[in-house]
Amino acid sequence: MERGRAKATVVGTVALAAAVVAGRRARRTLRVRALARRLDTTDVGARIGAAIALVDEGLGVSAPDLLLLVRTDHNPAVLDAVANAVREAPPVAHPSASLRELLQWSDAELGTRFAAR
Repeated sequence: MERGRAKATVVGTVALAAAVVAGRRARRTLRVRALARRLDTTDVGARIGAAIALVDEGLGVSAPDLLLLVRTDHNPAVLDAVANAVREAPPVAHPSASLRELLQWSDAELGTRFAAR
C-alpha cells in the first residue's frame, strides 16, 4: 500500500511540474505574440520599446519576430536599438537558425557602424 501511494505521489508531482512548465511557456508565448503585434506601429519609439521587450523575453523565443523586424524596418534608430539589445542579451545555449542569423546580422550591423565612425 505504501509503495503504491509513494509511486502515485511521484507521478502526481511530475505531472504537476510538467503542467507548471507548460503554463509558463504558454504565457511567455502569449507575451511574445502581443509584443510582436506592437512592432507594426508607425511610432518609432513604440517599435523600439517592443523590440527591446522582445529581447528581454529571450532571444530563443523572439528571434523569428526580431529577424522579421530587421529585414523589413529601415529606420536606423530601430535597427541600432535592436542590434545593441541583441548584442547585450544573454547567450543562448543552442541557438536556432533564425537566432544565429539574427546574431550575425547584429554583429554586421554594429561592426559597420563602428567602422564608419
